[in-house]
Amino acid sequence: ATLAVTGGIPVGLIPDEHDPSNRLPVLLKVATDETDAEDRIAEAYVHRQSGGNPVPLEDLAKVVRKSQPVAISRWNGRPVAYLTADVTDLRGDPVALEQKLARSLAEKFPEIEFEPIGDSAQSKETKQKIFRHLIPVSIGILLLLIWQTGSVRTTFSILLTVAPAFLGAAVALRITGQPFGVMALLGTVALAGIVVNNAIVLADRLRAENATSDSEILEIAGERLRPIFLSASCAILGLLPLLLSGNPLWKPFATAMIGGLVIATVSTLLTLPALWKLRSA
Repeated sequence: ATLAVTGGIPVGLIPDEHDPSNRLPVLLKVATDETDAEDRIAEAYVHRQSGGNPVPLEDLAKVVRKSQPVAISRWNGRPVAYLTADVTDLRGDPVALEQKLARSLAEKFPEIEFEPIGDSAQSKETKQKIFRHLIPVSIGILLLLIWQTGSVRTTFSILLTVAPAFLGAAVALRITGQPFGVMALLGTVALAGIVVNNAIVLADRLRAENATSDSEILEIAGERLRPIFLSASCAILGLLPLLLSGNPLWKPFATAMIGGLVIATVSTLLTLPALWKLRSA
């Protein structure tokens, strides 16, 4: 009788209409409303193993309504509760919102330990993997540039034009309030490739013409002004749809690249000729 009131008594099996090979259990259960569930359970009769007349459950125990989790989840051996939230309709990066929520909860409930395990944790892990592979790749690029240019000084002159691009990306992200997440990091890495390409073309032209005087360097820089400007402009225009879409995934990517391209274009046309002049002096 107690099972009929609580979980139900198995009385048979029926085939699943979606999967005939699967059979679903049929339970016999007393119909109870939310309001009288306690009374029904208390009035249920319990049969003695030794036989005799059944007795009501309320004579043996006190029935109390109490909330408790269906299952106790554990993380590293400790009981945990998972807090989920849908932030798709909120403005801003989901990772930043998740981190902000975790900080707010930690301040409000200092006795409870909060640990983000959603997009924030995945973003952190992804960035660690990218940085771990970025060092050997950067060394490979450095060696390739030295082999291509045949000069360590020329290589470092080219690489110095990349630093302002990173600064431009950081400033653009800061101004627009975008977080430096995985997509912003990918945008910065892609940005470095575009900037280095423009710097290599300009440095190669300066080396081919053996430019040493101010007039020669300025003339070559002026000739490369239009191609470099058009290359950066086309890239920026191509990124505008991603920026204007407002998508929290692609907006940081486009913001980092556009900000870096604007600064890098000016830096390539000004910094590299100046460094080349110092190199030739």
